[in-house]
This record gives sequence, C-alpha cells and structure tokens, in this order.
Amino acid sequence: MDKRLALSANKTEEVVLALNKYEKDIKTIVNSRISSIEAADVVEELNSHICAVDIENNYLREQNDNLKHDLSSLIELMKRRIGDQNETIDDVNQRANSDKCLTFCDVDPEDIFGPIEAITTANGNGCCVDECVQTVHTPEPCLASDRSISRSSSHSNANKYLVEEKELLIRKLQEHLETISNELELKDEVLNNLEIKLNTTRKENSDLRQRLDQLTVVHNECDYKLQEAIDRVSTLNEHKRSLMTQLDDESEQRIKFKEELKSLTARLLENMKTVENQSMTIQHL
Repeated sequence: MDKRLALSANKTEEVVLALNKYEKDIKTIVNSRISSIEAADVVEELNSHICAVDIENNYLREQNDNLKHDLSSLIELMKRRIGDQNETIDDVNQRANSDKCLTFCDVDPEDIFGPIEAITTANGNGCCVDECVQTVHTPEPCLASDRSISRSSSHSNANKYLVEEKELLIRKLQEHLETISNELELKDEVLNNLEIKLNTTRKENSDLRQRLDQLTVVHNECDYKLQEAIDRVSTLNEHKRSLMTQLDDESEQRIKFKEELKSLTARLLENMKTVENQSMTIQHL
C-alpha cells in the first residue's frame, strides 16, 4: 500500500512538472503570435506609404509633362510671333493648321508676353504699327510741314520702341524658358529620387512580405502546437483528477485496512487470551 501511495505521489509530481512545461510552451507560442501581428501592421503601414508615394509620383510626372508641353508651345509661339507682333495667340492658332494649334496647361502666355492690346497708328501710307506701341500724342499742328515731321518722328520712335520691346520680350522669354528648364530638371531629380525611394520601399515591402509569410507558417505551426498543448493539458488534467480520485480511494482503503487490521489484532489477542485460559484450565485438571 505504501508503494502504491508513493507511486501515485510520483505520478502527481510528474503531472505538475509537465503542466509547468506546457505553460512555458504556450507563453512562447503566444509571444510568436504577437510578433506576427506586429509584422502584419508594419506591412500594412508600408503599403499605405507606397500608395501615397505612387500618387505623388504620378502627380509630379503629370505636372512635368505639362511643363514640357508648355515649353514647346512657348518656343513655337515665339517662332510664329517673331515676324509680326500684331498677332495674338488666337490669331496664331487660326493661321496655323488645326493639328498645330498652340495649347497651354500650366503656363499663361500673358505672364511672359504681358497683356496685349491691339493699338494701331495710321501713317501717311496707311500702314499699321504693332500692338505694343504706345499711342504717341502730338500737339495739334498748325502747318503741314510740322505735321509731316511729327508723323515721321513718331513713326521712327515707334519702330525704335518696337525693336526694344522685341528684344526685351525675347530676353524675358529666354529667362522664363530657362526658369522652366531649371524647374523641369529639379522635378526630374525629385522624380528620380522618388523612384529610388519607391524601389527601395518596394524591396523592403517584398522582404517583409516574405518574412510575413514565414511568420504565417510559424504562426500556423504554433497554433497547431498550441492546440496539441491544450489537448495534452486537458488530458493531463483528466489524468490528474483520475489519479487524485484513485489516491483518495486508496487512502480510504488504507484507513479501512488499518481499522480491519486493528480489529483483527484485537480479536487475535482475545482469542490468544481465551486459549491461554483454556490451557491453564486443562493443566489444573
């Protein structure tokens, strides 16, 4: 009976140690699942960042294309207007073929050429002066010769003013084109940097996806092991309850056995006394 009790106690101790071991395993599995969830959050955040960078990249590319288009249109407009500054942009487009009409996306031509108002001054031959010429006011002449000299001087000053205006216009256009070119180069550099960052982020995202897949596999394995551990713990608990019940039963049986042994010992002593008395009686006889 003592051996059986000692064996039951050893089994109970083994069950307790096994439960402690499985508790540690379960904690490890839970920590692995938490790491997997954190990795998924990081991947989702990177995907959102990549989408935002793609949107910004597409916007910058579209703006870059618009500026290149406007640059080409400005160069073409300067070529067409170089001979006759009386023409407006609508006049240039009407004179050009339908497939060569000038269009602008972001740049306003008036920012370069300034507001244009058609101002014509008639000379003695009926010619028209360009729109950039300011109207020259002359005092009312008294003599025909003074009137002729005034018209000649006004026409000469107007031509000189037109030449200066054309040179100034060309310089402004060149400066503006240079500014646009610099902006395009800067935007190209920004786009290239964004492309590099985007490729780097995509590579990191790909690596994180691979890591996430690996963690998913580990997560599934941990789930399987966790379920096995739960089943094993449940089995061990049932076995523990069975052993405790068996131990209680054996304890009760041991108590009963001790009581029976005590009763038998008492009866044996009583019988021995009876036999001894009978033996003494026989000896007296």
